[in-house]
Amino acid sequence: FSSQEAFPSEEGPRFREYDVDIAFVGNIRPRPIVEDVLSIVEEYEYDFRIWGYDWEHYKGDSRAKRYAMPQVLTTGHMPYLARQASIILHDHHEDMRKMGVVSHKYVDWIMSGAFVISDNNSEVVERYDGFVYRDKGHLEYLLDYYTTHPKERVEVVRRQLEIVSPALKTNNVVSFMLDKIGIH
Repeated sequence: FSSQEAFPSEEGPRFREYDVDIAFVGNIRPRPIVEDVLSIVEEYEYDFRIWGYDWEHYKGDSRAKRYAMPQVLTTGHMPYLARQASIILHDHHEDMRKMGVVSHKYVDWIMSGAFVISDNNSEVVERYDGFVYRDKGHLEYLLDYYTTHPKERVEVVRRQLEIVSPALKTNNVVSFMLDKIGIH
């Protein structure tokens, strides 16, 4: 049961490689979220995949290489992965996370119909009513709960879409950006 079933009007091809429990998309800079999920994936035997450049050269936990897909996820395929994977893991650059600035890719995932768990970014919770994990134990709890409660995932996706859609109107984005930099 994936987000695709929550949005039946969004028909399109299905790709077997996107039918996974958990997915991560990103290149090989240090990725604490990937490091934190690896032992959880193995303990629970989740179907986990990583898309991004150069994972065969990842300097962190070498187990990550086992989950790396040989091809890069193209932007055009992002909505298919979003709707087919049960959970998308997302992280932010350290400076963005500290400042509470959400990356555009997080919003892209939401707009594509994904259920997203992010690293600990206050803006994900405050602005988007999203889920962040505080530590590895909390990530394990969120993954265990939401992989086994598909209806709750669907409700979260619908709620976040209701938040994101109006927030992306130009005047709302400009107001938000001016507020962030201290201009009112």
